[in-house]
Amino acid sequence: MAKKKITEEKATDIYDLEAMDGVGPKSAERLIEHGMHTLCDLIVSQPVELGEILDWDKEKSSELIEKAREVLEGMGFVQKSLRTAKEIFLERQGLKRVTTSSLALDNFMSGGLETKAVYEFFAEFGSGKTQLCHTLAVNIQRPESEGGMGGKCVYIDTENTFRPERIISMAVARGMNPEETLENIIVVRAHNSGHQMLVMDELGEQITNNNVKLIIVDSLMGNFRSEFLGRGTLAPRQQAINRFIHRLLRLCEVYNVVGVITNQAVSNPDAFGLGMKATGGNIVGHASTYRIWLKKSGKKRIANMVDSPMHATYECIFGIDETGIIDAEGYKLVNDIDMDKIYKEIHGDKKIATLPATIEPSEEIQVIAPELATPKKKSKKVEEPEQVEDVEMAEALEEAMREKNDSE
Repeated sequence: MAKKKITEEKATDIYDLEAMDGVGPKSAERLIEHGMHTLCDLIVSQPVELGEILDWDKEKSSELIEKAREVLEGMGFVQKSLRTAKEIFLERQGLKRVTTSSLALDNFMSGGLETKAVYEFFAEFGSGKTQLCHTLAVNIQRPESEGGMGGKCVYIDTENTFRPERIISMAVARGMNPEETLENIIVVRAHNSGHQMLVMDELGEQITNNNVKLIIVDSLMGNFRSEFLGRGTLAPRQQAINRFIHRLLRLCEVYNVVGVITNQAVSNPDAFGLGMKATGGNIVGHASTYRIWLKKSGKKRIANMVDSPMHATYECIFGIDETGIIDAEGYKLVNDIDMDKIYKEIHGDKKIATLPATIEPSEEIQVIAPELATPKKKSKKVEEPEQVEDVEMAEALEEAMREKNDSE
């Protein structure tokens, strides 16, 4: 009997596992038993893991994963593997973001937390990690016009710190229905590392069936640190953490959701480094898309961008109250001077970033990113930009500093 081979005509349902070459009824049943219900679940799995389930070798498992990816690319469900930088740029302009409810923190992360990325927030106890997670779990349910995505949240709680009472107070403060808000948060209490891994392995079905847009793991290392003790268990612990966090990253990329993990912190004896460092070693640091250190400063909290593929290392200040994450009282930038106000008085709504005068962006880029559009010039010679606005900015800043010093 000839093997079934998937065709574009048959590839109309991501649940049709048996349409894949080599996957029969028994194989499909095994996959479903292990939480792989769709073709998306196949492409986020690892060849070794898939081989153990189907009793296949690594090469055959890799071929199945690659075929599933090709099918999903043809269906338009996932992006093609080979793309130009322009295509990636245009795709990123369409990424959705969820607000933190703090203007300072949103600006700190270029408009909020984006999809297809994993954010790691590490800090000592009482720094606001869990409060931030609760706030995001509520905000993700709000419409896009209000900084949300109109979706649900999966909250993996490993330290028994989830409190529905906080969700209710945050929902009421935002004019949301508390009961509906609670219904839209799927909470999983992971009691050990094995349970935590199992939840992540079976998360694909929840994302597909429940319109999940945010995955929170609070915290990543709680179970692993308590179970893997001593140097002898370091290698298997790191392997398990690596598998867990990379599974989360692939889920975020394939299903277009936001991933958030909190992490514990330990003292860093290096006097020239950070005062604290995240647990989990380099594996966690390399896997996280954005790594942010939260610090306590009295009633205020400070966020420090430790690692990012697009942000510089800098800080911002925010606060916490009964409504969740908020801007710190008297939120200002740069030495307590409102730089946003000064800039708007001089430039209005004009953006700073421009391309060189010889580059003429396409109409497509001008529509999606108008701040990159520049007037077309026929001359090939690059003209020096006018410095008038920069001088005005410097004078305004100097005057503001002078007024601040006089008041003190």
